[in-house]
Amino acid sequence: AIEYALNDGVDVLTNQQIGLKVEKPIESYSDFYAEFTRQLKFLSDCAIKATNLWEENDKFLHGAPIFSSTFIEAVSKGGDIYCDRTAKYFNSSINVMGLATATDSLYALKKIVFEDKKYTLKEFNDILKSNWKDNEILRLTIKNKLKKFGNNDDEVDSIAKDIMDDLAKYINKKPNVKGGLYRLGIISIDWRWEYGQHTGASAD
Repeated sequence: AIEYALNDGVDVLTNQQIGLKVEKPIESYSDFYAEFTRQLKFLSDCAIKATNLWEENDKFLHGAPIFSSTFIEAVSKGGDIYCDRTAKYFNSSINVMGLATATDSLYALKKIVFEDKKYTLKEFNDILKSNWKDNEILRLTIKNKLKKFGNNDDEVDSIAKDIMDDLAKYINKKPNVKGGLYRLGIISIDWRWEYGQHTGASAD
């Protein structure tokens, strides 16, 4: 979402238009954060659409009689969790991945570009697109000197809270195709490796 906010919705590794085109000029951190959340909501809609398509076909793909026998509701109704939808709850999750990277990147942009004004947004983005070429001191300064999420610093941690609050308001309680609701989750586990391979240099 940060890449798309920086690059008019274009993926930096494939040069394909995947995100939304930027809606209006970005002149402040609040402008950038608004565009970032706009891209996030678009990506959430994409994830919900894909999940709905998948879950509409659960009954053809995932019959699980042994698994279903461990659920009182499924046994009492005599049906399969997936094929007959006999579970008590049918909620679905859309998960946030890369929260720390996004938070620290937003803080770096806020500090370097919008507060200290050491670079314009375009100049800083050009550095990222070059994978920090000839800017190792800047990279190490940002990596080692700037505040980071998860260290009990309210200024940075509040960015993560804002992201989660905004997404929770947008995602939670949207209906899914199973008669349940969507809930926001926070998880990455080993996905960070695969997703990292498809992500350009980050601002953190």
